Amino acid sequence: MEFILINKPLNPQGKPMNPIKQISEQILTLCESPNTALQAIHLIIQHGGAGELAWQVVYNRVMADRDVDGAYYLANFAMQVQDLPFDGLPLVELVLKEGDEHMKLALLDKLPDDAKANLQTMGII
Repeated sequence: MEFILINKPLNPQGKPMNPIKQISEQILTLCESPNTALQAIHLIIQHGGAGELAWQVVYNRVMADRDVDGAYYLANFAMQVQDLPFDGLPLVELVLKEGDEHMKLALLDKLPDDAKANLQTMGII
């Protein structure tokens, strides 16, 4: 289903809301329910980002649900964006321990060599 906004949403003071703030609030509400991380990630991609708290909530949703697909996507984001408000290692570990072989190989192919070496030292791969 596609949403078409006719009027810009307003904040309690009657001023137009910032699109990132608006999508972040939508993500916060969405992630209150289990198994919603992929929907939230889709919203982040569709709208070009989200606020720090929204990223943290999506991460928490992925980890609480043990969502391997969500972990894969967030791990990829973490490799591309340096200042995300979560640790990528638990995401990588979740994918490598619980993901299917194709997903594991795809993630390993994207990891820098030093990250692979660290994972080997830690006994994860």
